[in-house]
Amino acid sequence: MYGRNFGVEDARKLFDELLEPDTVCWTSVISALTRNDRFKDAVELFYKIHRGCGLAPDGFTFGTLLAACGNLGWWRQGREVHAKVVTSGICGNVVVESSLLDMYGKCGSVRQSRIVLIG
Repeated sequence: MYGRNFGVEDARKLFDELLEPDTVCWTSVISALTRNDRFKDAVELFYKIHRGCGLAPDGFTFGTLLAACGNLGWWRQGREVHAKVVTSGICGNVVVESSLLDMYGKCGSVRQSRIVLIG
């Protein structure tokens, strides 16, 4: 709710106060940041929580993170996220695959977009 109504700071504050955050809450905050053009904050939150809490990202987490990387034009970070997708075994997820195409396209890597599309 907060993320949809431009209350990103409130959403982030609520998330930070959770005793046991889960992947759904984590993805919701990353998504709220991305929807409000705070792409760098979304990427930073992903790495902070992934490393600090050890939460496992799902297809929606990766999709949102790839959207943030694409909007920033961060090809290198996007490749790193792509590698995490592969090692996590989430390949073939429609959300992830379309986000990979979008990210590589926005970063100007038509070759990588074709590789993702063809498989």
